[in-house]
Amino acid sequence: MGDLFWIVLVSAALLGGALYFGQKRADSLIAEGKMIKRDMDFWNFAEIFTLSSVDYKKLRSEINDMDFSEFKITSYPDNGGKSEILFKSGYEWNARILYLGESEGRNKFRFEFTTWNTYNGLPMRSDTMNMMETKIEKIFLKLDPNTVVETVENKIETKHKLF
Repeated sequence: MGDLFWIVLVSAALLGGALYFGQKRADSLIAEGKMIKRDMDFWNFAEIFTLSSVDYKKLRSEINDMDFSEFKITSYPDNGGKSEILFKSGYEWNARILYLGESEGRNKFRFEFTTWNTYNGLPMRSDTMNMMETKIEKIFLKLDPNTVVETVENKIETKHKLF
């Protein structure tokens, strides 16, 4: 029983240390303005951005000028011939901005995470997902300070591996 006690104690200390340093990193990124505090399942929600006088072409140009190397991202504007920008991250998640169209002089865009790998039920590197979403929000606000944001739940299909 003595060995089991030490195994449990060391495991608890390692878990506690990982949680402490993870929170310390998150607090630092929040203080630097690289990410914001979000709900624990923010990746399950899309954000609809409504802007005046900013069309897909202007957004695409702005995105092309941005540096996403911090997230190991490659962007694919006009993905599949659509008015969509796909972001593929080296951190095992993808996101996209989909142009929803124009109505009454206002353009709508949808930002969402489309795929991610999980570990113990949570996305791997969700901190980079949060940082990416924060960067996208800042881009929209830079283009139009009066941007309106609506959060909607994603309809997500999951695939579970049996083994």
